[in-house]
Amino acid sequence: MKIAIVTSLFPPYQGANAWRPYLVSREMNSNGHSVEVFTTNITSGRPSTSCNATIHDGIEVNRLSPFTLKAWEWFASRRIFLNYLKRMWPDTQLIWMILTACHLRKIKGEITVLAYINPVSMLLLPCFLHSRRFHFVFDYLESVTPFRLQVPYEMTPHRQLAKFLRKLEKYSLSRAKRAVFTSSENRNEYVSLGLCPYEKTIYIPHYSDSNAFAVADLPFSAELVITYVGYFNRDRSPKAFLEGLRKLLQREPESETKIRVNIYGNGLGVYSNIVDELGLQNVVNDCGFVDRERVSEITAFSHVLLLVTSPQHKLFFPSKVVEYIVARRPILALLSPESEVVSLLKESGRDQWICSYDNPDQVADCLSRLYQLHEAGELTKILPEYQYVLTNQYTPTWEKVFEVE
Repeated sequence: MKIAIVTSLFPPYQGANAWRPYLVSREMNSNGHSVEVFTTNITSGRPSTSCNATIHDGIEVNRLSPFTLKAWEWFASRRIFLNYLKRMWPDTQLIWMILTACHLRKIKGEITVLAYINPVSMLLLPCFLHSRRFHFVFDYLESVTPFRLQVPYEMTPHRQLAKFLRKLEKYSLSRAKRAVFTSSENRNEYVSLGLCPYEKTIYIPHYSDSNAFAVADLPFSAELVITYVGYFNRDRSPKAFLEGLRKLLQREPESETKIRVNIYGNGLGVYSNIVDELGLQNVVNDCGFVDRERVSEITAFSHVLLLVTSPQHKLFFPSKVVEYIVARRPILALLSPESEVVSLLKESGRDQWICSYDNPDQVADCLSRLYQLHEAGELTKILPEYQYVLTNQYTPTWEKVFEVE
């Protein structure tokens, strides 16, 4: 079977949205399918100088760009022009998507196109590929119409496009053989809004390879290490956690020299001043960005992993949860009560440390208990592996997705 995977991000890019398409391409290639990946030339935080086809783990990866690197830098230096483009369309991948469609047309014979719905532009693919020899499968990393009904676009031109985008999405899903969802709540919303019939949808949650570093108990150490990996923004706030941490230090002052919170990613984002305001400079560390292998090691050697989600993002399932589960360490989770994450943590036996996303008192209580367990040497034990988040559990399901007549 010929499979073309279209994704805006792919390794060596380190973001979470690059990992799922990589795992699918790797598994399908291992099962004997002809797999070709079409992606952007962004391999870090900016375009790469290499835009040609490369081989990644035996898979042909086409990194396409409508601009040379110099041209990109020229456009990027003129922010007024780029800002104008961003105002006219909800993402910056429109030209790349059209270029990708042109390349797909050159492939002979029937082909299954697995498109990752991250940029909205991906929904235009069926409009440019009319031939019935293209069989579309959409994998929803993000929610489009249902999310924007809950959280409207900020810019007026984007809001004016909302009705058009809803019609576009419904048309694209009518062309698709399957629509794959990582969130069951998002799936239900698409069905209830009449965007896609239930029988065409399938739920394949996020998954991961096992963590090679999570193989043994931790040696006891004097410090309790709490690790957060990811981003903070206006929707996902560290405020409740940090206020809870402050309450713990006030209750048990001696813990200030024995607790270390390491934040990997964008630091505290727009909340950069809150550490100083709460007097947590000696406890909270901004560790910056690290690559994926380093994250696996860091999480496996932490005593506690911090998870913070946004109640506004209930249609999204954070892939970080799965990476935390395979690290086999306790998870301190700040969640909304109706979050799907609660169920997965319960199923995997990691639900002892769930707090409401907006309740610092609950956070302080959980941190106090974790601190006492650490002092007693009880946080060094490795947790059981939970096999239902491992890659090999879902390879047969993907095979069935691609076998759709």
